[in-house]
Amino acid sequence: MEGAFWFRPHRMPGFGLVLRLSLSLAAVGIAFLSGDFFDILPWALAVTALDGMSMMVRYWRPEDARIWMPVATVFLTALSMTGLQVVGSEALLLLLVAAIHGGLYSGFMGTLIVGWISLIVGFLMTIVDVEHVYEGAAVLGWMGIAFLAALIAKRWHQPPLDPEAAAALEAKALLTRLGSLADTLETGFDIPALGDSALEDISEELEIGRGAVLLRTDDHAVVVGLRGHTRMPWPSPTESWSILHRTWSEGVPMRGAFGISPERSFIMTVPIATADDTLVGMIALDRSTQPFSADEQRHVEAVAHRVTPMLEVGLLFSRLRGRAAIEERARLARDMHDGVAQELAALAFSVDTLIEQAPEDSPMRRGLESLRTMMRDSLGDIRSQISTLRMVERPGVSLGAMLSRALQEFTSNTNVRTTMTLDESPFRFPAHVEMQVQRAALEVLNDARATGASFVDWNVWLSAPNARIVFQHDGATLITADSYVSHPLLAHGAVIVDSLVPQGLYLEIGLGAEAPPPAHPVVDTLSTDESSDSWSTRSLSNGHDDAVPGGTGAEPVTGDSAYPTLAVPLPRRSLQQ
Repeated sequence: MEGAFWFRPHRMPGFGLVLRLSLSLAAVGIAFLSGDFFDILPWALAVTALDGMSMMVRYWRPEDARIWMPVATVFLTALSMTGLQVVGSEALLLLLVAAIHGGLYSGFMGTLIVGWISLIVGFLMTIVDVEHVYEGAAVLGWMGIAFLAALIAKRWHQPPLDPEAAAALEAKALLTRLGSLADTLETGFDIPALGDSALEDISEELEIGRGAVLLRTDDHAVVVGLRGHTRMPWPSPTESWSILHRTWSEGVPMRGAFGISPERSFIMTVPIATADDTLVGMIALDRSTQPFSADEQRHVEAVAHRVTPMLEVGLLFSRLRGRAAIEERARLARDMHDGVAQELAALAFSVDTLIEQAPEDSPMRRGLESLRTMMRDSLGDIRSQISTLRMVERPGVSLGAMLSRALQEFTSNTNVRTTMTLDESPFRFPAHVEMQVQRAALEVLNDARATGASFVDWNVWLSAPNARIVFQHDGATLITADSYVSHPLLAHGAVIVDSLVPQGLYLEIGLGAEAPPPAHPVVDTLSTDESSDSWSTRSLSNGHDDAVPGGTGAEPVTGDSAYPTLAVPLPRRSLQQ
């Protein structure tokens, strides 16, 4: 079994090339010993050159290998058989080169090509009466030897894979290798950990006041590491007037000063680029003591060069996680549609048939009609959940736009009154974080639909890496604090779950280290008139305008101008990891 290792299909191409070269050299060696060196040398060089060119085509143009490899077998067999007829038995090894090539790379087709071409060329040279050594049975014997060698080589022929299977095998090998590499690194491919590690390495050698690591996703800047501040201290690099814009757009390191004394600061920006000069992101640093030197810039560039491959792979991992989540949602939607939804629809038709057969005003008919109503409601909920699971957003759509679209679709499908206050900066969160926030929002909408909510209120403040998102509705919620005990968002911040008065859901998600101010005045409950279902409220000023400092301004999205004011929840339960 140990010797068979070299004959496995994935090993055979390399071994086959070495074997064919060895046979050509052996043919030259035998001819040298027998005194026919200069007779065999041209044929050996021609066969070797043609074999080498076919291998280059197979390597550089694998999509054309199905055509070119049989063609190469035809020429190799014709050339080697001609050499055998001209030189004699010393060229037999060259015919074996053609036979191994045909069986190994073209399978049964190559075996047939070797047999027929060697037979045709061998007898053709005897018919046209050119210089030849063998006739009749000898030609058949050489053809038989070549055919047998090709048939043996065919055993290790590996048929070309279809594109999807080849891509799957390549992905498996890459992911397996990346997984083993991630285990050998302290931070693995965790992007925030890599960003913090880069800033930590820089701060050990340089005096810095504030620092940030930004990565590029499409045309957006994602903050993956901060030092000395809890939020991005400079304008977005995507803005043309930003002090970071030149490094972000041109990949040029910059050192300079900004501000007016005594609040003047010195800044340095260094691009994060791959080996082919593709911009991945940038590192920005500032301090108020003294300008940055050229030696300090070189040190930061060395750190950027070291972390670039890991950050790039981390971005790929983040995209893969987002893609995996989308594919899982699509699979669940397909399973629900093909399973529960179809069964419920069939049962609903059966119930309709029984209703038509039941007597008018009978208790059985009324019970069946009640059952039909409940089944239709359940089927509507399932269809809504299927539509939600099938919702796939493009990477270029921001998180705020995704949430706004989800709320607008909910409003158009249910006619529930909705209000959304959105304040979003140009910075983006990692893909898997945005996916988790979007999933939490969809869970709130499903809860509102299932519990008969009459209005929904969302207050969204996004300024990566910080965020404050408040979801509220007045339905008899089924979501509790236990629903978020092990939620993935707890790894990035805190989640608060509580009930409104007299009923409803209050869900607050806080991401990052900075707690942003509320985007609108808080409302406190004074009294509740249960008989009239009206709420008496008063406003408590919080000293902030509707626009969050440093943001883009509040952007209300209102589904109904008669939206009632929400009440502040009772003492809330906080879940923080």
